[in-house]
Amino acid sequence: MKRSQPAAHPCSRCPVQPPEADNGSTIAFFTTTDTAVNGDGWICGEPGGALQQCSEEQLEAAAKKGGVRVVVDLDNGTAVTIDEEHN
Repeated sequence: MKRSQPAAHPCSRCPVQPPEADNGSTIAFFTTTDTAVNGDGWICGEPGGALQQCSEEQLEAAAKKGGVRVVVDLDNGTAVTIDEEHN
């Protein structure tokens, strides 16, 4: 597995070309039903609390709202883990 650069959050079940992240990088990746999505207040959960496992529906809702930054662990272009990024 390789660690990707932070990127804007994608939709699921489709190849995605996310908008440019603040650092200017863009990456495209797939998600599956096995992709672990972890939230800390933006996707789901309480801000500043322990990471909480989020549902696919919560992921999609957060992606539609925009403004969510994530760190994605990839395996051959497929997201294995998506974690909120809070800097």
